[in-house]
Amino acid sequence: DTAAYTICWCLVELCGRPEAYRQALAELDTINPSRGPATGLPLSAYKFLNLCIKESSRKWPMAGVGLHRVAKEDAVLSGTDIPQGSVVLNVCPHIGRVALQDGDEFIPERWEPRHKDYDTVTKYNVMYSQGKRNCVGQNMANMQVLYTLSTLLQHYSFELVSEVRPEMATTFKPCNLQFKITSRGH
Repeated sequence: DTAAYTICWCLVELCGRPEAYRQALAELDTINPSRGPATGLPLSAYKFLNLCIKESSRKWPMAGVGLHRVAKEDAVLSGTDIPQGSVVLNVCPHIGRVALQDGDEFIPERWEPRHKDYDTVTKYNVMYSQGKRNCVGQNMANMQVLYTLSTLLQHYSFELVSEVRPEMATTFKPCNLQFKITSRGH
């Protein structure tokens, strides 16, 4: 579900920002003009599409409910005392939005090192958790999302024709999602 939802949210965000959609298509048409199988190209070739995936994942994180941890020692977080043994919930969507002045906006460029928000988005990036409890399948998931999304975008045009609403479960599920899909031809 997480990879499929990530692809859906990225398509939703691209449909809402036509200039980013055009830029993603231009990149894809440049690096794979034959529109053949994307798996023969290195992941690093998809620079802008990777930024789009990261940005849509920041807005609509796969771990929608959040991640919990047990405090190993007494700590103070944002002025709040956290006693050892307390369960702390990291609410993922909150972090990715409030840490930025325009956190509800889809701005893929903020993941580029020269962007003013780069340090913030990388600091609060919890897409796959961090440290020794991070997602062991993250590389495979990234590859699956990137290659599937690039193949879909190269072969089809997407137009959002419904008002999508997120349903919060373990992940953010895009509800009432409807696209008008047409072939891009060759």
